[in-house]
Amino acid sequence: MKKITGFCQKVITTLFVTSFLAGANLHADWTTFSLPPLSQSFGSYWMGHMADGRLVYGSSNAIARESVFGSGALVPYSNAGSWDPSSVSLLSDNLGVVGQGTFGPSSLYLFNPSNLATGFTAITGVSIQNYNVVFRDSTSLYVDGLNGSGTNAFSLPKNALSYVKTDGSVNKVIIDNISDFSGSFAVDLQGNLYISNNDTGGLYKFTLAQLNGAIAGSPLGIGDGQFLTTLPHDSSIVIDALGRIISAGPGANGIDIYNPADNSHTTVVPGLVNSNYVVSTFSDGVDNYIAYIDASGSSTGASLTYGYDKVANVVPEPGSALLLGLGCGALVIRRHRRA
Repeated sequence: MKKITGFCQKVITTLFVTSFLAGANLHADWTTFSLPPLSQSFGSYWMGHMADGRLVYGSSNAIARESVFGSGALVPYSNAGSWDPSSVSLLSDNLGVVGQGTFGPSSLYLFNPSNLATGFTAITGVSIQNYNVVFRDSTSLYVDGLNGSGTNAFSLPKNALSYVKTDGSVNKVIIDNISDFSGSFAVDLQGNLYISNNDTGGLYKFTLAQLNGAIAGSPLGIGDGQFLTTLPHDSSIVIDALGRIISAGPGANGIDIYNPADNSHTTVVPGLVNSNYVVSTFSDGVDNYIAYIDASGSSTGASLTYGYDKVANVVPEPGSALLLGLGCGALVIRRHRRA
């Protein structure tokens, strides 16, 4: 018994040290560079990515594109308008959307990310408060913002998810009164939608069939979704290549990685101390990545850091220590029974 227990202790200690060193290497693997500082107080900042991994970055009155993946050099879109972008979302290299502003109803602008001289065309007849915008397909969007039928403590509409056609023919709430304030959401490859209740941090899953039903009929409520977990921060939510939900938010230290397969959470802190994240996932055509934008604040002149790493590097191997512990425990029990 004592020998086996001592063996397990040594192995677990070795595993702990190895895991610690792996974590240190994991932090060191992030590729980072500085973005232009914020040029307005309480400025928002968002990102999308081209098919080859190049960053498309929006902040204050500027939208810019990385010249070469990994270079960190940004080239502005010459016709970018005057806005504080609430969201930047790309469906493809030829179709993107920018939300005009975080505060109050505003326009959504379609553009061609591959063309630095592209025009930014407002969707006809659509004025909607938009905190986060994601393409459903080439002809429609999901928009999250204060557009619900109920009101919050500040007499503003509650947060709701809307379905918007890119030709302006439809602008309809499909998940009503989600929370008092805007949170975030993401859509997986099967069309399922994951959205947060910003009041509680609760993460809910809505199936494609549910969404289709709401588009054709009456709006859903947050309780119609499947509750999955509580997120520690939910201002920005994306889904990585392995199906995990990545989230971050102002003032939070680190990125939370939630794995629905085993209901586990992992916190990753790229620069040891990070806050005020926006997160994203993308591919360079070969590898899949997780990216973030970290800020020292949201006031004029605040510095911004953009970083990314391969999904395989960011996500640790699942349950190695637990499996080893269970193995040692089983070995002890087996020896005890033999005795």
